[in-house]
Amino acid sequence: MDATRKVIDVSGDGPNNQGRAVTAARDEAVEKGATVNGLPILLKRPGYLDLPDLDRYYKDCVIGGQGAFMVPVREREQFP
Repeated sequence: MDATRKVIDVSGDGPNNQGRAVTAARDEAVEKGATVNGLPILLKRPGYLDLPDLDRYYKDCVIGGQGAFMVPVREREQFP
């Protein structure tokens, strides 16, 4: 039986830092009929890869496809 829907859920605490461009991977998945959702983890922690606008990065570069959504996590209490 074929799936009625293809969904990829992406979570992370920083931007893509290895491999091909995340936009290329997203676009390929969307072209194949998948929806890519995002869960950017915006917990404050010092570091050179800490991106204060990670939710904007996910909106612009990660999510895509029909009905795609993003849920930013700003506090540990949001995980449950």
